[in-house]
Amino acid sequence: VCRRQVAVGAYVTPFPDRLHIITWNVGSAMPPDDITTLLGLNVGDGNTDMYIIGLQEVNSMINKRLKDVLFTDQWSEVCMERLSPFGYVLVTSQRMQGLLLLVFAKYFHLPFLRGVQTETTRTGLGGYWGNKGGVSARMTVFGHSICFLNCHLPAHMENHEERMEDFESILQQQQFEGQAATGVLDHE
Repeated sequence: VCRRQVAVGAYVTPFPDRLHIITWNVGSAMPPDDITTLLGLNVGDGNTDMYIIGLQEVNSMINKRLKDVLFTDQWSEVCMERLSPFGYVLVTSQRMQGLLLLVFAKYFHLPFLRGVQTETTRTGLGGYWGNKGGVSARMTVFGHSICFLNCHLPAHMENHEERMEDFESILQQQQFEGQAATGVLDHE
């Protein structure tokens, strides 16, 4: 967590330093009725600047995916419904089959978020299928480049080499345009 101050015009603006990061393999389950505890809204002081939510194994059956293309998926919907009353706005989302990455920020930080881009990398079935792989979102926040990466990799100890190869492939393939930080690891 960064605790820097960034000069913006004649003002010194603190870098948002309270991030709530969630990663969860939901196993094709529907969202629970109440995600207050998951989001830390029941114990927090309400000063979280950004929520980054990475989900794996979101239901990606063909009929479900077609509905999600036309409408907002259920996980995104429940997160937006729960966070919007507290002043959070969905900055970006990226979905690749069962992987979902959501980035929310307090509405008053929006003018200081720039260059938002997303990427996907498929590694399932030799790179043809998106059941495994990675989705990412990059941006500059108060002039600092950050990148969030959500991966779903092969499970179990016997697949550790394949898991490492897939992760290396994701890092190599995820390239962003027009920024000094072009790869995932180039960000602060």
